[in-house]
Amino acid sequence: MLPGGLRTRLVLAFVAIIVLSLAVAGAGVVSVLQGYETQQALNRLESLASPAATLVRWMELQGLSQGEIASFLDGQARDRDVRILLVSEATRTIVYDTGGTLVDHILEYEGVPPGGAGSTIPGTVEPPGEGRLVVVSANPSPVQLAPRLLASRPQYYVVLAQPEGTLASGLLSIAPQLAIAGLIALIASVGAAFVIARSISRPLAAIARASDAMARGDYDQRTDIRGGGDEVAQLAAGFNRMAQEVAKSQRTLRDFLADVSHELRTPLTTIHGFAQAILEGLASGRQPVAEAARIINQDAARMQRMVEDLLYLSQIESGQLKMELQPMRLSAIVEGAVKRASGRAGCRPVYLECRDLPDYVLADPHRIQQVMDNVLSNAIAHSPADGEIRVHAAAEAGTARIRVHNTGSHIRTEDRDRIFERFYRAGGGSGTGLGLSIASEIVRSHRGRIELESSPGDGTAFTIVLPLAPIPHAGP
Repeated sequence: MLPGGLRTRLVLAFVAIIVLSLAVAGAGVVSVLQGYETQQALNRLESLASPAATLVRWMELQGLSQGEIASFLDGQARDRDVRILLVSEATRTIVYDTGGTLVDHILEYEGVPPGGAGSTIPGTVEPPGEGRLVVVSANPSPVQLAPRLLASRPQYYVVLAQPEGTLASGLLSIAPQLAIAGLIALIASVGAAFVIARSISRPLAAIARASDAMARGDYDQRTDIRGGGDEVAQLAAGFNRMAQEVAKSQRTLRDFLADVSHELRTPLTTIHGFAQAILEGLASGRQPVAEAARIINQDAARMQRMVEDLLYLSQIESGQLKMELQPMRLSAIVEGAVKRASGRAGCRPVYLECRDLPDYVLADPHRIQQVMDNVLSNAIAHSPADGEIRVHAAAEAGTARIRVHNTGSHIRTEDRDRIFERFYRAGGGSGTGLGLSIASEIVRSHRGRIELESSPGDGTAFTIVLPLAPIPHAGP
């Protein structure tokens, strides 16, 4: 785990959250326990206050002296582990303090019982020079003293006191256990945080390594990350799709360069050979030189057409070639293409059949004309001398369908998936191998498609499918 790495930052973030959560939870627990212990201490003081007040009142009625009462209170304070103040009823002066420091001080305490027999009133007081005390004062119990005795005014009342800081002193005894429990929880949580951080950072690290490998030219990269539908699994799946497309693009580029090199090598070899023959005098005489020049010109023209077709196809695929889509009359385009094909077909007849052909499709007239010429040229090239070509145009399901069928040729199943690739020629036919690629890309840019059917008995048919367009309204 590298310092400053994603896993380190995740673990530190988890630890910070865990520590904060433990601190908040610990503060809550301490607050609850402190309140509970404080209430328990007050309850204890209240349970001791009324009996002590009753005994002091009884001793007062029996005529015992203040010293004897003080001696009794000392014993009670030792036995009960509490501080007891004997306060003058008349002056509220502390006449005796088992702690020995507050004698002759005035007790400023608003919680002095108003005279209700048996009542206990808790409160706090902060005498000069001492910390804050929690005090509970009480009247004698009417159950233990006769009502007539209670009717007379007492000389003293009793106040039980305890330092406020000692009320929840029980928390100190459990502090080590709380600290140990918190440490165990922290260690367990850090372990869980490490596992969680690892489950997040590990697949991301795998994706990063695969990305680095792709940057070095190794495009056959996949990440084997499974996690259901979480974001990391979705990222891995997206990376795999991207890597697959990049690898496919690289293979396509390599194949393209190889195909271009192969296609250009043949005419270049021919041109070079005949040019060298002329230069070395091997083609002497007017007729041989003219024949060599004709072949050179023919192959140079072929190379020029190939380069122009490649540039044209690249412009279509990259979206640089703008299509002027407009409602156009399809019948005129189809009829014109059939007439031009008839002139190139030789003895092969070209038939046209139109049925319910719509007047308008949404297309670029010049580009669709090029598509028709390419598809018909392909049909002518692959038809035998005694074959025939039929063009059928009709409307179907909101589209215009132009089917170009030729007899006598068959495209094998293994060739069909590649028939629209650049330079691919099924069965090793002639031509540049770019005509159908260009036609397919043009139709695709029109939001259409080209369908292929082929069988040994019926021949081959290419169907051009284009979306219909609304009939334009004539102007007023």
